[in-house]
Amino acid sequence: DYFSATQFLRRARNHNLTLTLGETRIAYFQNKLIPHAYADHDPLLTWARKARSAEEILMKLKEENIGHIVYNPGEMDRLSKKYKIWQPTHEERLKLTKLMREHFRVVYAYRGIVIFQVK
Repeated sequence: DYFSATQFLRRARNHNLTLTLGETRIAYFQNKLIPHAYADHDPLLTWARKARSAEEILMKLKEENIGHIVYNPGEMDRLSKKYKIWQPTHEERLKLTKLMREHFRVVYAYRGIVIFQVK
């Protein structure tokens, strides 16, 4: 649930930026955001394309001061099919999977929305 996710982040009192993936509704977020609209280039995928490893992507996340990632997989799937966004190559997918497994921690998951904390 979108609204509950925004409340969770508000209570977390995160002073870092929050990156959104597949979540384009940003009205209720009071956190500092790097939003992702369907017509924008996704920052995480852009960084994955430029990076040689998952660790380089992590360094970029830290450089950009990103503490959380709000991910809406259902909406990302819909946007991907409709607008042909989020089309990672096999290599990019491997780097992102490694990044998620080793450096992200799920801190919220409810009704299709997941919030990751960047470790």
